[in-house]
Amino acid sequence: MKIPKVNAVHYFDKWDLSRHLGRYRDVKEYLPETYKYTPLHLKKMLKRNPIIYLKAAIGSMGTRIMRLESKGNKYKYSVYRKTLQTGQSFSLQRVNHKVADFFGNDQVIMQQGIRLIQVNKGNVDMRATVQRNSKGKLEINSIAVRIGKEGFPITSSRTGSNIVRLDEFMEKHGNHYSDKLEDKIHQFLIRIYQRIEDIYGPFGEMGIDFGVDTSGNIYFIESNAKPAKDSLYQSFDRKTIDRAFRNPMEYAKQLSGFQS
Repeated sequence: MKIPKVNAVHYFDKWDLSRHLGRYRDVKEYLPETYKYTPLHLKKMLKRNPIIYLKAAIGSMGTRIMRLESKGNKYKYSVYRKTLQTGQSFSLQRVNHKVADFFGNDQVIMQQGIRLIQVNKGNVDMRATVQRNSKGKLEINSIAVRIGKEGFPITSSRTGSNIVRLDEFMEKHGNHYSDKLEDKIHQFLIRIYQRIEDIYGPFGEMGIDFGVDTSGNIYFIESNAKPAKDSLYQSFDRKTIDRAFRNPMEYAKQLSGFQS
């Protein structure tokens, strides 16, 4: 019907997105090693990476993620479903059975575990809300830093993570990192956003999850075409929250050519 869309698609297939992004040289440095899951590939992946994350190709809110760690001949796994669930096995075959039980018929990807920066032994990652405004220009609305609990495979607000603004985090912990890190993060966000648009078409709004490793390197984790704003609510002021809801409406108005 030739109706313009605010977002080109309403969800991302993590495997499809990773495969396409890998074709662009200017974002390759941000991409963790990622493959489709098979029992054979899992064994090979664990030889290269002692920590990996298994994720449903289509899934959100951190409910379809398993962390797997190889230590000698022992495998430790953890998932979060209302509560943290952990286990271990000396058999990779039993681990594969656990993967099958947890993910069912979902297509699953394997992703290199990033040595994320930590606070009190909890992993730290970030959620940026990036949008187009009333003029169609890209705008980084907010960057929330999620400080996870020790041992948890995800940093979702549902797990009780502490959530703060990026500037607050840098003020408290930034002495360990380059003073140019914030600028590098902004460049990364705009570049990833534009490359995703090159693949699928224009977007008025996107949630971009990413992490910074202990060496200050930035890694893309995933993107959300329907970003939840719980992290935004827990860390930002009313003005920023209001703008996060107003931008997509004003962008839609600009797309439609409607003039009030």
